[in-house]
Amino acid sequence: MRFSLKIPNFKISSPFKRSIEIEEAKLIEMGKPNTLEEAINQCPYLKEYLDKLKNKPIYVSALSYSTKFGEQVNVIYPLGRGIFIHIETGEKRLYNVIEPPKQDQKILEEVEASIALLVTNKEKIEGNKTDILIKLFGEALKKGKLKLKGDTGWILYY
Repeated sequence: MRFSLKIPNFKISSPFKRSIEIEEAKLIEMGKPNTLEEAINQCPYLKEYLDKLKNKPIYVSALSYSTKFGEQVNVIYPLGRGIFIHIETGEKRLYNVIEPPKQDQKILEEVEASIALLVTNKEKIEGNKTDILIKLFGEALKKGKLKLKGDTGWILYY
């Protein structure tokens, strides 16, 4: 015996659109830079890392198995979202992950607490988690619930 069930079409309308206009959100949605110059412009901490190196690596926008380097490898490539990998062979083999500077734990706890105070039941049901957090972060900044100094984008990143 077969039953024909009509499944209702539920559509949840969310006030949170994918293109939230919060400057800090651009860092989270950052793609992979094509050039080293572009990478340094987007991620100033990368320049700080490179300045400390004796031998400067070659920047490769995408790494694959077909990429040829020769015997000595000194390359840096982007993973996305502001994260880079530096591989160097030679005396010491190096595989280093370069990522945005870690924020002070007190600041991150303050951000979490401020956002938690703004959460309503509506956010628990509707919308993409990342979009909701970005919106609430922006709201906390605008309402003065968060008093942060410096680049707030990397705080949102963590």
